[in-house]
Amino acid sequence: MQNEVVNAIDIVDHLSDVQAVSLIKHIGRNLTGKENMEKVRIVEFGDADLESLKTLTLEMKKENLDSESSKASARLILRAMAESPELSPVVIDSWEEIKNDDKLVVETIIALGLIANLTILLSTTKVKLKYKGLEIDKGEASVPLIRAILNPILAFIHKRN
Repeated sequence: MQNEVVNAIDIVDHLSDVQAVSLIKHIGRNLTGKENMEKVRIVEFGDADLESLKTLTLEMKKENLDSESSKASARLILRAMAESPELSPVVIDSWEEIKNDDKLVVETIIALGLIANLTILLSTTKVKLKYKGLEIDKGEASVPLIRAILNPILAFIHKRN
C-alpha cells in the first residue's frame, strides 16, 4: 500500500500541465459517476464553502475554470489522491490507461462541475466507492488539504458572481 502511494506521488510530480488536466478528467469520468456521488451527497460537511459546491447550478457546473485555476486545481486534487492509501491505486491505474494515448487533448481547461465533484468526494469523512473493479473505503481528508483545494475554486466562483 505504501509503495502505491510513493508510485502515485512520483507520477503526479512528473506530469506536465496537459497530462495533469487529462488525468484528472479521466479520473473524474470514472470516479464521479452517479452511483458514487449519490453516496457522497449524503455526507454532511459542516463547512459552508463545501456545502456551496453541492448546490452549484447546472449552468455553473458547465462553466470552465480559467487555465491557471484548472491546472492548480488538477494538481492539488491529484496530489491529495496520490497521498491517500485508498485513492493512490486510482491515480496509478488511470495514468496507465492514458499515458500512451495519442488522443490526449492538448488543453488545460476543466469544467467547474468536475472539480467540484472531486473536491466533494475528497472531502467526505468516510465513504465506500467503486472504481472499475475496486471497492475503495475512503477515509477522512484533513481540513488544511481541503482548504488548499477549495481556494482556487472559490476564487473562480467569487469572480463570476
